[in-house]
Amino acid sequence: MDQDRSKINSVIKKIWVGLGLFVALVIFYLFYLSLSGLPTFDELENPKYDFASQILSSNNSTLGRLYIENRVPVTYEQLSPFVVQALLATEDVRFYKHSGVDAEAVARVVAKTLVLANKSAGGGSTITQQLAKLLYSDRDFSNMGTIRKNFALVNIKLKEWITAIKLERSYTKEEIIAMYLNKFNFIYGAYGIEAASETYFSKGNKELNESEAAVLVGMLKNPSLYNPVRRKEQAINRRNTVLRRMVTNGALDAKKAEKLIEKPIELKFKPKSHIEGDATYFRMEVGKEVASIIKHNDLQKSDGSLYDIYRDGLKIYTSIDVEMQKIAEATMLKHMKSVQNNYWREWKGKDPWKYNTDAKQLAIRENTMKNLVRSSDRYITMRQNDFEPDLEGMMRKFPSINFTDIEFDIWSAAEKDGLEKVAKKYKITDDQERIYAKIMDDPDYKIALAKWQKFRNDVRTSFGKNIK
Repeated sequence: MDQDRSKINSVIKKIWVGLGLFVALVIFYLFYLSLSGLPTFDELENPKYDFASQILSSNNSTLGRLYIENRVPVTYEQLSPFVVQALLATEDVRFYKHSGVDAEAVARVVAKTLVLANKSAGGGSTITQQLAKLLYSDRDFSNMGTIRKNFALVNIKLKEWITAIKLERSYTKEEIIAMYLNKFNFIYGAYGIEAASETYFSKGNKELNESEAAVLVGMLKNPSLYNPVRRKEQAINRRNTVLRRMVTNGALDAKKAEKLIEKPIELKFKPKSHIEGDATYFRMEVGKEVASIIKHNDLQKSDGSLYDIYRDGLKIYTSIDVEMQKIAEATMLKHMKSVQNNYWREWKGKDPWKYNTDAKQLAIRENTMKNLVRSSDRYITMRQNDFEPDLEGMMRKFPSINFTDIEFDIWSAAEKDGLEKVAKKYKITDDQERIYAKIMDDPDYKIALAKWQKFRNDVRTSFGKNIK
């Protein structure tokens, strides 16, 4: 009897020792991760964003923007309550109860994945973890085997947990929500919730209704898959999921949700560009003038670098009267007929895109024409109807790629000159080059590229015809 009890005690002791060693190992590993490859405190306090600079008229209305990424920062107070409610209900219902990592959600995912073998159990990521991933995480698993990929994924996930906890210590909950919504890329050149609202619904985020807010929040899961412009059915299903979760979370009345679910998505889609808005020439000259002022006066940020009009979210106040400018532009349009007649007297029978030019200037003109064509409503409609439906299979295989025109230009050039040479020309990162190489090895890639070439020929034919 004493011998049996002694054996039991010995086993229990070994279990406790093993458990203690495991816990110590986990703590040591987390400490090691916290010292390797994670953002510093300064980086957490100053995350990298590219904010558009706004050019304002004499009455403080926005004439236009200068940007690399069309992103307009908004504070938590400037966010639509519908957007915040949809975000919390869909992405993180326990957001105000955890400190960056939701232990309850993680335990639920582990149980469903390991015990119930449910592969669709999700990742249990909090909003703070998703922000950490957007700001600091690098998830390139190309050329990795299954075991190595799984190990790398666990490693990255743990780093994101640590970063998320650090973010929670550096910012308030409201600041984290605003940072996440400001950072996310909603595609079509819309960076952040404000630019997304303007691009998809032609209004500020504060003016969004419940359905519109649900559409944009639904895109946070995968903006390409739930793209309301070219994947309407998937976008509607995702929007409806968000609305139902808002009901479950007490943020939306059930009867109102059902009425919204029955309605289609009513887009007012208008991608933004530098050439839109009032006083376009004036704005270009203002940009040059401000850049010159910054350089000659050595206007520096706190880190010692000069302000950048395309990245630092400056507000540029001008004396131009926007109403008078509109009148002037309307008057100009009235006189376009006589201007056109003067043009024909000088240019009739000549091609202005090729006349009196050398090879370098010709390339510039051709590139300008290509960009003008691609930004036109006719081109966008043709692409959506005649080409994008053929990309469904490739989009499912590579959900992180948006399959934009520039990517097909890169692949077309790579077929001729090789990906490595083209990557240098377009300044593509090594990670992006690896992803492109993987796509180019896919059996469906050649089919997609051939359809792209056919679409380009159709565009040339269409735009070669005279229309009113």
